[in-house]
Amino acid sequence: APYESNNDVTELVIDMIITDNEASSVKNALDHLGYDISISRQTHWEIETRGDGESILQKIDKTGELYNSNKEFISETTAKDNTASFLVRQKEDMIGRAKFESLIERFEIDGISEIKRGVIWNVRVKSGNLENVLGNLLDTHILFNPLSHECYRIN
Repeated sequence: APYESNNDVTELVIDMIITDNEASSVKNALDHLGYDISISRQTHWEIETRGDGESILQKIDKTGELYNSNKEFISETTAKDNTASFLVRQKEDMIGRAKFESLIERFEIDGISEIKRGVIWNVRVKSGNLENVLGNLLDTHILFNPLSHECYRIN
């Protein structure tokens, strides 16, 4: 399904400065299956706030709770030719819930309603029909388990 965020939320997309071993492992597995693609991974946070959202987001950023600024940085999703992005979320988002509770209780930040965490997989198809390759790729269930994850197409 296409991803649609609520207007009341702020989305943070986090990229890694260091090598992403998980994306490398997925790429190797897909190479062995004969896919001619490149793949990258980003972390996606959806933060719902009430009140002064900008002030709350600055407080969250200062905690270092959602990303490690020594290894990661705030980025954005990009739309490129022959590329599709998929947002994958756990149905039971324990990481999002743990970060929410930590920010509320440990860091005492008021005004946060909800935090959701997901992973964005950016897949660039090097050869073949984009939609056919993506359909076959999703059928492998390498990017997500349909029993425990929700998957949305971003672009």
